[in-house]
Amino acid sequence: MKVMIIEDSQDFRRKLENLLSDEYEVTSAVDGQEGLEKLRENKVDLVITDLNMPRLDGLSMLKKIKEEGLGYECPPIMMCTTEFDPQLKKQGKECGVSFWLVKPISELRFLKVIETLLT
Repeated sequence: MKVMIIEDSQDFRRKLENLLSDEYEVTSAVDGQEGLEKLRENKVDLVITDLNMPRLDGLSMLKKIKEEGLGYECPPIMMCTTEFDPQLKKQGKECGVSFWLVKPISELRFLKVIETLLT
């Protein structure tokens, strides 16, 4: 299974990579623009993205995916962010977010959500 992590915080991105790399093939991007480019080049089974990032934020990236497609069926999407505003969650759902997880995260809960999204 292939997982794409799109996260501008290097420390948090590495933490997620370390949590997942034993079980999954992990690819990373530092912002929404790089994530969008990599998603178009590589089919993945799950996307984990931050909301607030430079160049292209998470919701804008998801809107582009929804409008333009990826060339393959869009995988489940987990938004992993410090934001918990209900309006943002609603926008995320409209853009295809399957699960909204608020930072800081519980590693156990994070891994359980990943497992659920991939089954």
